[in-house]
Amino acid sequence: MEKLGFKLVATFLEWENENLEAEVSSFSSWAENEDLDKIWFYLQTSECFKKSHGLYTKLFTWISLDKKEIKRFVENKGCIKAELNGEILGLTLIDDETSRAWRENSIQICYIDGNFESAVDMLKFLKTFCKESGIKKVYAFSCNHQPVVRAFEQLGFKKEDTEIVYEKILD
Repeated sequence: MEKLGFKLVATFLEWENENLEAEVSSFSSWAENEDLDKIWFYLQTSECFKKSHGLYTKLFTWISLDKKEIKRFVENKGCIKAELNGEILGLTLIDDETSRAWRENSIQICYIDGNFESAVDMLKFLKTFCKESGIKKVYAFSCNHQPVVRAFEQLGFKKEDTEIVYEKILD
């Protein structure tokens, strides 16, 4: 791809987990509309957001993550925030399009961002939500950001594949 003039912009890892037991989370919850500005501010300074080239994915389609998209996730109860003392420490975006497309009882993590502790806490919150909702499987995509990678590994997610995103500016 690089020989054809494409530039590597992001590397994503694909994860799966079917062991969705309830686990206690300490500081994660569903984001609300009033959190939108704090979440957007958090992303503007996030190393993970920069590494992901500002992209999230749904069913192997990469989409620019802007404030409008975050608002849509929040309104559809698809945005988990890790927040402590009023400060956003992490963000996870989820969608059930995999369930609708593949006709299985699953959800997909479209984007996850945070330090190790916040990523673990949000994943525990999500696993509990899945257990309580009867969801049987979580698919996930994360940028190759080590704190998030370690969180997935600690909570028993299996790494499936690596996806590389390139771009080329057309004349």
